[in-house]
Amino acid sequence: MMGGSGAGFGSGRGGPGFHGAHTPQIEDAGEDVGAMGEGSGGGGGFGIRVRPIGVYVVDDCGVHWRPALDVNRMILGGQVVAIVALLARTWVLRRRR
Repeated sequence: MMGGSGAGFGSGRGGPGFHGAHTPQIEDAGEDVGAMGEGSGGGGGFGIRVRPIGVYVVDDCGVHWRPALDVNRMILGGQVVAIVALLARTWVLRRRR
């Protein structure tokens, strides 16, 4: 299972000449027409990856734990062990000469 999420927010007022869809034009005589826009904002997010390690099975005999076996991971692990064993063997044989 994989998932992710993200969010963002912002608020503020645009500077002179900015007439955004959600920002009304300020026409108050007391406002500084030359002022830059002001605002703030933020955001965040996360991601997750989950792999099952097993499952509880409920049957007539009771509740049993059954581990989830990832065959691909087992094969890869076996290949890594075999490569390390071959390299170690080669190293030992060369040291004997």
